[in-house]
Amino acid sequence: MVLLPLLLALAAPPPARPPASDLTSLTFSAPVTVVTLDGHKLDGAIVEMAWSPDGTKLYLQTVTSDRDGNQQSNHYLLALSAGKPERLDVEPDWASQYWGWKSSPVSPGSSDFKISVRSHQETLRSTTVSMGGALATGAIGGSGTTVDDVTTAIRGQQTATVVELGAAHVTIGSWMDEPVRPGFTFGWAPASIGLLTFADRHHDDRLIVLDAAGHTRQLKGTRHAVLPAWTDDGHRLAYLQRDGGTKYRLQIINVTAGQ
Repeated sequence: MVLLPLLLALAAPPPARPPASDLTSLTFSAPVTVVTLDGHKLDGAIVEMAWSPDGTKLYLQTVTSDRDGNQQSNHYLLALSAGKPERLDVEPDWASQYWGWKSSPVSPGSSDFKISVRSHQETLRSTTVSMGGALATGAIGGSGTTVDDVTTAIRGQQTATVVELGAAHVTIGSWMDEPVRPGFTFGWAPASIGLLTFADRHHDDRLIVLDAAGHTRQLKGTRHAVLPAWTDDGHRLAYLQRDGGTKYRLQIINVTAGQ
């Protein structure tokens, strides 16, 4: 169901365009729930979301996998005035273009504002061994670290690959032994605004807005966020809030410039 506050917001005159990269002058409204989406009814997990050029619709892409790991993409169009996704045969051209710049490693407004990728190996240990064995832990009659101690430690350690994404000297996400899907946890604002929004994975996936100078703004009321997406005019920021299991809440934030 589309909520009354959203309808009133859509009917109101467009707010002033937010200025490019001027994060301090922006005002972000509290998020408003538009509709609850169920992955079971959409045939899979939602992996992409894109605004239509006029800002009245959202494209959703879901992915299903069979037992052999083969994936199939499914396409939906959600009109905000209807509040119910309709299935499409193919992805609209405008959705593909939007996702291209939204999930790019480089800001659509500046080639200097870009996402860097760092990776390293990290050793995880489920069992630690005190150097010096029983003597190091204060036991009486200890005889040092034994072969069994070392064997147990080796069996209890694993090597994991850690991937970190960063922009403007700020870490925007880290993943340990899991795939990184561009655009899923972050989204560029349009070129006219020059900002980046990302979900803080270490703090309940709350949304943070970042500018090219490294200034950040945490958006109040956001949590469990994925797929942040700005409208082409920069007036609104949408995201999906994970709501347990396969359910998501589509949330929309209004963005205005200070006077």
